Amino acid sequence: MKRVLPFFLIIISLFSCTRTVPPDQMEEQMRRILLLPAYEHVYRDIIYFNEEKTFMFFKLYDKELLFSVNIRVQAGINLEKGFSLDNDGTHSIRITLPEPEILLIDADETTIKELFITEWGKEINRLDYYSEIENKKEAVAADAVKRGILVKAAQNIDFMLTNLFKSAGYDSVTIIFEGQDNEEEKTPVD
Repeated sequence: MKRVLPFFLIIISLFSCTRTVPPDQMEEQMRRILLLPAYEHVYRDIIYFNEEKTFMFFKLYDKELLFSVNIRVQAGINLEKGFSLDNDGTHSIRITLPEPEILLIDADETTIKELFITEWGKEINRLDYYSEIENKKEAVAADAVKRGILVKAAQNIDFMLTNLFKSAGYDSVTIIFEGQDNEEEKTPVD
């Protein structure tokens, strides 16, 4: 699920002028954009939980639970890793950023829906839900990466920053994500 950033257009309009804005003045606007997640997936996951305990062939308790929950995965740039702006004094700029990464994996507890529940000898509590959701987060993040969340985040970051700097008067904007080969430089299409 792609989130549109409405204030992005406001930021762009602030820089729609004929002169080129110096990179140090652009840095704060760039930071504001990069603080936001660049792409988000929302998964509706179904989780099964079963716990039973026996003693000498006697069942002491049995708990079974099948429930669904929405899990949100967000990707973007970790600004703590830093970035650089290189301007050679002309109307071109080169931006070097860390590669996009998963920034957040969070379950929306308000979306938990019990599909099947069995309690015998011991009740199911909220901690049972939370531990099963926590166990599922790593698999959900791996699936999001497999489905291209990091690639889509990089494309969105490229698009937003290219338009931000072009609206500030730069003719050429080159965005490079560290860790990628130089052949894979992200150069925007007009």
